[in-house]
Amino acid sequence: MDWRNFFEDEEKRGEQVIKHGRAWSIEELRLKDNADLHKLWYILLKERNLLFTLDEECERLDKIMPSPERLEKVDDSMNALERVIKERNTAVNELETGYKRGKPGRWIASPLGYRRYAHAREHYVPLHVNKKIARKRNFYYPWTQAYKMIYLEQALKTFKREATRERNRIRKLKKRFPDADID
Repeated sequence: MDWRNFFEDEEKRGEQVIKHGRAWSIEELRLKDNADLHKLWYILLKERNLLFTLDEECERLDKIMPSPERLEKVDDSMNALERVIKERNTAVNELETGYKRGKPGRWIASPLGYRRYAHAREHYVPLHVNKKIARKRNFYYPWTQAYKMIYLEQALKTFKREATRERNRIRKLKKRFPDADID
């Protein structure tokens, strides 16, 4: 990559209106394969960097950037391309795992009693066969009850503190802007 790629061609410099095309639509991008999308992403990235350089140079020279709508069209194309890639990744993930989002999992309780989301993983021995794990599962020692109560108390205090902070923020906004519809 040459440093001259960050600047416009010599014949286009000084023009006030530069001919350009339209943004890529999502329907057009869905017809492309991954290799073409990859190439197009880097072409759009190169064009965006060129336009940013041109914008900075025009700002430095106190001139108006020629055809500033090109930057919007490049951004629209990049957003459309990113959306198509996300659609494809979601489809592949759904085919592989059967779920639209990430790895499947479930909510489990720790020995201290707080709940967390655990992603599913493979085990060498299934849980219903593994007696050692089955005994430990869902078993809480009596001494953990005190820690569990402390944890729940801290969580409740945090929740109340955030609710009070939000309530005070809304009260101050209503006092400052009485005609605003704030809820």
